[in-house]
Amino acid sequence: MFSPIDSKLVGQNIAKLRRHKEIKAATIATKIGLTESAYTKYERGETAITLDFLNKVAEEFDVNPAQLMNATPSNIIESIHDISNSAFSGNVIGDPTFNITNEAQEKLLESILEQNKKLTALMEKLAEKL
Repeated sequence: MFSPIDSKLVGQNIAKLRRHKEIKAATIATKIGLTESAYTKYERGETAITLDFLNKVAEEFDVNPAQLMNATPSNIIESIHDISNSAFSGNVIGDPTFNITNEAQEKLLESILEQNKKLTALMEKLAEKL
């Protein structure tokens, strides 16, 4: 069953990650086309997190949107570091420094990415019905 994005949890994750990276809320807000006031409402969980917002913020922080959704505020920083310190030397597919250490990992990653695409499409369809 589809469950909506937990705006409070995701907002807390975004705020904690932003502070960890020492970026001002106004800076992120401007980069994603919002006022600082509108942006901070997302961080506080006062505005429902949309997939569009989540993708824009994740892009600015150079993280996978799923990391912002699945981590808890108490472990978001460790979660991000665990991914970046794993077997991958880059953060994003398409990045020339992105290397897979072996073929099995590459197949696993391709499978995960395909599932992620399908899940995102399903979530978007369900969100349209709400």
